[in-house]
Amino acid sequence: NANTKSHTVTENAKKYIEAHYMETELSITDISKALLINQTYLRSMFKSEMGLTLSEYITKYRMTVAKRLIYETNEKMSVIAEQVGYSDVSYFSKSFKKYYGVSPKSLGK
Repeated sequence: NANTKSHTVTENAKKYIEAHYMETELSITDISKALLINQTYLRSMFKSEMGLTLSEYITKYRMTVAKRLIYETNEKMSVIAEQVGYSDVSYFSKSFKKYYGVSPKSLGK
């Protein structure tokens, strides 16, 4: 239901994540402070609305953007990793492979 408080909070959390996903230090604490809402309450509402935890959603969003950047740009993996919030390119590569089942380099041109 689009009129519930949990829906509104979830949409605002998604908007915050989509505006800040490139920050390596992005945390659920940041999101809860920005939305002026208790972390536990935020986690619970987000999970019930989305069927994903906040951390899973952040990873999903970052991976979606990373995949698009790999296809649409000629940037190095280290640059793409940084652009989607990973300061460590090897950790980014492991996360990408775990998420998609293929290494990010295998998608590159």
